[in-house]
Amino acid sequence: MLQFDSILFIIAFIVLLAQFVIFYFKLGLKMIAHPGTFFALIWLFSTISQYFLIKFDLAIIKDIDSINELNIFVIFTSVFFSLWQLFYKYESYSINKTFNFKINYNLYKKLLIVMLVGAILQMLYTWYSIGVSSFNIAEIRDLNTSDKTNYFGTQADLLLSLIKYTQFFYPVLSIFSGYFLGLKYLSNQRLPFKDIFIYIPLIVALLYVLTSGGRNPLFIGIKLYAIGLFFTLPLVLPAVKRRWLLVRIAVLAITLSIFSTFVSDARSEFNNQDSFSSNFDNPILNSVSGLIEYMGAHYYGYQLRNVDTFDEAKLGYGYFTFNSLFDMKVPFATYIGFEKNIGNFFGYDVNPIDYFYLWENDKEGYYTTNSIYLDLKLDFGYVGTILFLLFFTRYTHKLFLKTQNKDTISIYVIFWYFMCFNFWAASNFNSFYADYMIEGLVMFFIFSRLFTKNISLNWKFNQRLQIQH
Repeated sequence: MLQFDSILFIIAFIVLLAQFVIFYFKLGLKMIAHPGTFFALIWLFSTISQYFLIKFDLAIIKDIDSINELNIFVIFTSVFFSLWQLFYKYESYSINKTFNFKINYNLYKKLLIVMLVGAILQMLYTWYSIGVSSFNIAEIRDLNTSDKTNYFGTQADLLLSLIKYTQFFYPVLSIFSGYFLGLKYLSNQRLPFKDIFIYIPLIVALLYVLTSGGRNPLFIGIKLYAIGLFFTLPLVLPAVKRRWLLVRIAVLAITLSIFSTFVSDARSEFNNQDSFSSNFDNPILNSVSGLIEYMGAHYYGYQLRNVDTFDEAKLGYGYFTFNSLFDMKVPFATYIGFEKNIGNFFGYDVNPIDYFYLWENDKEGYYTTNSIYLDLKLDFGYVGTILFLLFFTRYTHKLFLKTQNKDTISIYVIFWYFMCFNFWAASNFNSFYADYMIEGLVMFFIFSRLFTKNISLNWKFNQRLQIQH
């Protein structure tokens, strides 16, 4: 058994910080559009949080080997990102992007309204189903997760399923709203509709928070806005615009940290437990305690699932990382008694790390996250995971360059960038390809059919800036 190796945390911190520096000197402000930047940011917070929790005896330790292993995977990932950034050849960066289809603004606004109404109905229907009596976010969370029968009943409810289809375009509408937000505030473009429309997806994200009682919907919504904003981000911003952007990023980070602490404290109070923030007398640590707890949770989940699930002799070879390919079902087939998915035909009867499976079997820590590295290790083993990281970081960097080196970008490039961005920006949760690949591809395909292809937007900037090597 290995002992807790603090040097691995220190190495991880140094390597991740070095990645930030390399990205900045190679990409400038464009670094915030690179999925690898978000990976580094998440794991900087995570490694610092877990190291802090262990040192102050606040961490849940089940298997030291797993903690060390997770840090090693993070180190390899960061090193690979830095190497591709240093040695990969690329051309230049457009100041702004156009798309190879025309946006129908009336349809865009109508879809936003439908989505907003659907989100309100979904919240009210869910509250009615589980018996919510107040706006207490802790009560909503508890009612959503404490009664398995009720929860699974609402999931299988036909009316709720129909309401959820109004949310089908939420990710792509959020991305385009972020794009319009960037055009307005970073490129000084007049929008052909009222500004209120670009904020509807953010309102919907808040409604999702009130529906589930969780923090993650808000984080997801902000990340989707960020993707769209990136397509309007120039290599060099005027000082005024740079301050505008950096101030808002700082305010957003502080707000999310305080919000995370508020949710954590509310849950503790609701369950008559001492709040996590009560462990800290320092007002600064107290205010960010929710984020520390949140960003260290996947170390706990990785330890549990690595010990009780991983079997070198039974690798999944893609089943876990790309589970959405195997979990496909015919829409509404459940209501006519057809329960099988594609994975069943390949001999996969159940996903042993699926949230509902863990919940039904009363597995310890069923509610917590475990990171993409558990999916990868279950699929490819230890060495296979490192090889996958080598090639997938290269793929990520090439895809990033593809979004930057061309003036015109297709809806499908946006889709793969969206998938890749979320894979790394949610790498402390699980593989985004496991949950969303098929649904996302269908969503982007239908969305592209709703608009006239091969017609550029009115906004076109032909300036190109060369990056010196």
